[in-house]
Amino acid sequence: MAKDNRTLEMFSDNLDEELNWRRKELTILYDKLPKQKNSEQPALLRANYVMLYAHWEGFTKAIFQHYIDYVKLRKLTLKELKPCFIARIIRPKGANEKGVYQEVSKIEFLINGLENRAYITDTNVSTKSNLRFGVFVDILAEVGLTIQNIEPIERRERNFSTNERRISTEIVENEIDKLVDVRNEVAHGKYLLVSYESFIYVREITMTLMENVKNKLYQAALQEKYKK
Repeated sequence: MAKDNRTLEMFSDNLDEELNWRRKELTILYDKLPKQKNSEQPALLRANYVMLYAHWEGFTKAIFQHYIDYVKLRKLTLKELKPCFIARIIRPKGANEKGVYQEVSKIEFLINGLENRAYITDTNVSTKSNLRFGVFVDILAEVGLTIQNIEPIERRERNFSTNERRISTEIVENEIDKLVDVRNEVAHGKYLLVSYESFIYVREITMTLMENVKNKLYQAALQEKYKK
């Protein structure tokens, strides 16, 4: 059960809780996956792909919402916040107006309210129901972070050809997008054959990325990266 995010400790607990139960569930499914080809492996591979994506999307949405909620509960003024959070506040302003009047409404709100407390009512995070890498990068931007802020992914074993563990951003992007594609095809009932090796690779990348993002959001809260 998630706590509210009034303190850094509560926020950290929520991040850990979001990752831990998902990691446990994914491990249960992975342990049932035959390492050698047999009649059960194709079905269990597809099931593992779908659940890996489900937790990738669900985890990302949840932890960023926790972070925005944590920022909201700092009770800062508009002028103390980074522009990305101010944008979240003024986004609904003048929603029913048209043309220049909508922009005037936003400008007046900013001019008259910089000293006022920032009330963040919109804590929603949109994954667009397809959390591709590009969408993930956009979510980072919405809280003032970039992909360069995230700890690089390193494999447990060195690459045979390059003798390096670090995985490039381009490869991470390709693997996350591949995860989305496989999930979509399987979820829409297509009989898709996927290899055990390709699943192991995308699983390692995805779960490491989830861990790294969790750590970065905690550091962002600790270091008050949400402030201007």
